[in-house]
Amino acid sequence: MAEGQCQYSWKAVMVRPASQRQRVVIRPINLSDCTVTGEGYAALAAALKSNPSHLEELDLRGNNPGHSEVKLLTDLLEDPASKLQRLRLLSSNAADTGLVYLTSVLGGNPLTLTELDLRGKITGDSGVKQFCALLEDSHCRFKKVNLSDCGVTGEGYAALASALKSNPSHLEELDLRGNDPGDSEVTLLTDLLKDPTCKLQRLRKEHFHDVILFNESA
Repeated sequence: MAEGQCQYSWKAVMVRPASQRQRVVIRPINLSDCTVTGEGYAALAAALKSNPSHLEELDLRGNNPGHSEVKLLTDLLEDPASKLQRLRLLSSNAADTGLVYLTSVLGGNPLTLTELDLRGKITGDSGVKQFCALLEDSHCRFKKVNLSDCGVTGEGYAALASALKSNPSHLEELDLRGNDPGDSEVTLLTDLLKDPTCKLQRLRKEHFHDVILFNESA
């Protein structure tokens, strides 16, 4: 079987009668690259609530659900009745690392959020790059991000522009006031306001004068 090809349909896993599902003891399940959408995520969450005692690891990388359906599964990690310990959603190891980093910064799972206030919480370009590795992943549905006063330079701006090109469909507002990039790196971001495939509508980039740039086509 080719690498990245799903071994079975997620629906085949979920359609067993309830009486049979209660007897199933499967500790790891790999459903990566199985074209699972929000409907499948919701079905998985419902099944794990009905039979929470056994599954310890679930791999859903390479799928494309909605934000609310992701939250249904991530909430199970905090449910004391659930044995689920590891939920793999992200497409790369770098994104996984970024998720761990951002979870430590925020004290909670950022995948359940649509707005992030990171003002002064991330230090320098290294922190922004870890955030960008997560931002590139399609599971990230952030609509509003505040990165003001984070010590971001041109290198961090370039990483942000690259991440938004990779995952352009969600972020609508980005606050970068109080940082110190170069002119060319600022242009990388302002150019995204003219990109019809990018949802970015509002870019705040000056600390004292509060310059706000808008996407005129939005």
